[in-house]
Amino acid sequence: MYEVDNRPIGTTGEQVQDVYGGSIWHDMRETLGVGDAASGHWEFDFDEMEAVIKKWRGLLDDLKEDRNKIRRILQSCRTGQPSDDEPTMNYHARLIDGATAMRKSNQSMISYVSEYIEKLQDAKSEIAESDAAAGDALRSTGP
Repeated sequence: MYEVDNRPIGTTGEQVQDVYGGSIWHDMRETLGVGDAASGHWEFDFDEMEAVIKKWRGLLDDLKEDRNKIRRILQSCRTGQPSDDEPTMNYHARLIDGATAMRKSNQSMISYVSEYIEKLQDAKSEIAESDAAAGDALRSTGP
């Protein structure tokens, strides 16, 4: 089980982390500069944030491709089974059960990644707006 601040992030987070590789939370902290927050230093790099968002979009695209493959597997399974003998029927039923579980897991990861991308974009926008407002305030005070 993966943890953030000694709290489990759950099985969907684990699945995404397994697919994505590396430490999601570490990458995010590094991009936002939060890793240095204890030293009183905080820095936000828009280019790095855009690179992180691009990685997550790539992962989302991969998950959607997987979803299409899983759909084809399920459609193939539903067209019929090779024979009506009991071992074949049991195997066919387990195959459908496995593909259905895979579809549910894939959909869970798609939802998780989609929401995460949205949160990253929101954070980036909020920081940009805050920086712009701070810059405007500084300029309005004059020399």
